[in-house]
Amino acid sequence: MVQYDVGRKLVTIHVDADRRGAWRKPPFYDRIKSWAKAMLDAEGLLLVADGPAIIAVLPDREVDLGPDIPGQAYVATRAMTPTGVRYSVETLAPDDPRLA
Repeated sequence: MVQYDVGRKLVTIHVDADRRGAWRKPPFYDRIKSWAKAMLDAEGLLLVADGPAIIAVLPDREVDLGPDIPGQAYVATRAMTPTGVRYSVETLAPDDPRLA
């Protein structure tokens, strides 16, 4: 199931428990990577909820963010490097002042 949270600019793909890891296979993975890049370009983020793991999909890698904790937020950041833009993801507690 694909869930889009407009307010948080967040797409979450919820993986069927009987098909864990299937999102990494063709034809899904290429489409997911494309969506992830589009979300980052729009200052959003694409996550995959695969069992207990929350995984951020970035153009050059995946980041395992651990289990989902109610109320926590995920924030993508970008930095310019000599080889181009490098994205990272932070997990923020619900009371983190940066979310204000």
